Amino acid sequence: MNIVDAHHHIWRQADLPWLLGPEQPRIFGPYKAIKRDYLIDEFLADIKGSGITKSVYVQANWAPNWFADEVAWVQSVADKSGWPHAIVGYADFTSEDVRPQLENANWEQELPNYVELTEEGAIKIDVDSALKLAYIHSPNRQSQLETLYLSALDVSRERFRLDTQFFGGYDLT
Repeated sequence: MNIVDAHHHIWRQADLPWLLGPEQPRIFGPYKAIKRDYLIDEFLADIKGSGITKSVYVQANWAPNWFADEVAWVQSVADKSGWPHAIVGYADFTSEDVRPQLENANWEQELPNYVELTEEGAIKIDVDSALKLAYIHSPNRQSQLETLYLSALDVSRERFRLDTQFFGGYDLT
């Protein structure tokens, strides 16, 4: 069985000022053990033999104004190591306009994957490429993908419920 670790972190201590200073009360309790670097090689060693074949990095409490740096760093790790396979970054949805935080700064580099470009870099639109772009951005397609993903989550949750469950200790305290 293939397993996806749907929420993990890697970090460089220098990127997380809250890991540099004295411990403060936090919702997750004492954290002395994580006041160090935890890089992808250690994560991969930790999951070795577990059946985990893919992973999703979830933002690790970087300073909000560094969210783009965090995603860029994790993407560079993924480019080199092949892990993680997806990234959940921070976005401040309370801001007046969250769109600049969500836009892909490298969208122009991705464009050739969807449409043909001229030698000058202009988009060459024909019926096929127009239909492809319309399909990719179709709300109906997005809805179908979301339904598929949610169905897969139901199947995964049911499989998880039936699998052996491991917990962090041997006693009930």
